[in-house]
Amino acid sequence: MISTIQQLCADSPPLFYPYVIDGLIRAVAAQRQLPRRLLEIGIGMGHGHARYHKVAAEVESLQGFPFEVWGIDNGSWVNFRAHFMQNLESIRALEREPRLLLMDSRDAGLLLAGVMFGIVFVDGDHSYELAYNDIRTYGALVPSGGIVIVHDAQPGLGPSNAIQDCADMFTASHLDDRYNPDHDVAVWYGIRK
Repeated sequence: MISTIQQLCADSPPLFYPYVIDGLIRAVAAQRQLPRRLLEIGIGMGHGHARYHKVAAEVESLQGFPFEVWGIDNGSWVNFRAHFMQNLESIRALEREPRLLLMDSRDAGLLLAGVMFGIVFVDGDHSYELAYNDIRTYGALVPSGGIVIVHDAQPGLGPSNAIQDCADMFTASHLDDRYNPDHDVAVWYGIRK
């Protein structure tokens, strides 16, 4: 799977992680042993969330198996209410019902205990403490061979330090830190042990 991640990163524009996540949804769906579920922590405006639902719907129509997209957001979406609601409507137009937990990710983990995900995308609070909590809590819901993605993983930020302190959970990883003039960020991909 790490070679798939590296290839998707190489084939995408610099740091265009939605393209990479699209490819990972397809890769996870093709592997029967991984749960066909993606969890996004930190939905914001919901553009990415709507995009992942669209790809999941395409995968479902091709493979005949459901692929669920879940989300957790602590309320940052209220700053972008119009965008968020528009993206929810685009998800519903695909005849998909969003599975959203609009609460702090520290509380949502208790509700998701026992639900397994093939992909977890961490893009919530960027403090070390909360990024560490999200990686540990939700990474534990990803079986061996599944993928944990962390946004804003450039050195010096909380998520980067949290990744280092959670390294024992992963067999392999890849950091996409190619410069993009629109987004000076890095995206980290880890494969669960």
